[in-house]
Amino acid sequence: MQLDETLEKYLEVESLKDFPIPIFKEGKRLCSDHLGIEFLPTLKFDKKRILKWTLKACKKALKKELIVKEQRWLGSFYDDEISNQILPNLSIRWIDDDMGFGVFADANLKKNTYIGEYTGKLRRRKKWADQKNSYTFEYLIGESIDTAYTIDAKDQGNHTRFINHSISGNSDPMLVFHDHLMKVIVYTNRDVKIGEQISYNYGPDYWAKREGPQSI
Repeated sequence: MQLDETLEKYLEVESLKDFPIPIFKEGKRLCSDHLGIEFLPTLKFDKKRILKWTLKACKKALKKELIVKEQRWLGSFYDDEISNQILPNLSIRWIDDDMGFGVFADANLKKNTYIGEYTGKLRRRKKWADQKNSYTFEYLIGESIDTAYTIDAKDQGNHTRFINHSISGNSDPMLVFHDHLMKVIVYTNRDVKIGEQISYNYGPDYWAKREGPQSI
């Protein structure tokens, strides 16, 4: 089946609860029409001044060697995947009313397979509102330079926002330095079998002021 035909097949259905959604570069129409989010292939900055500040802060941190070697190396290692949104065979599937959607492997994946960049709108933190938002990712520079910003994927993002929590997840999120900015990517930490749900450990800070954790 051709890609356009596949898209039309998925766009024709009214509910995706019993219908896996294939993830491919052109799948942004599915995100917008059926999942209720604006598809973002990379970070979106809430204001131009935030982008300017972030670029300046990252440049300063790089000069002071506060962005560690591993973060620079991973950004280089996954450069092609990050730049061109090259993804493995994955799909978004409905699990149940408690868990909602999840991301699943549609092929066997090797350890260190790139799963995607955690995208969303980079904006200033909102202390109380963010505690009720399950789709925020604190934005750090280097390993430990805190900022006033967070990546908000509640209404804008990609498939990575649907990755669920597991104490013993088969993937890891990692801050990497790529194209002059810090970015959050997800990659597998072991071989993953076809049909297995992609997951990572959200960590204690995430659950500190949220109900949970609910682990797969």
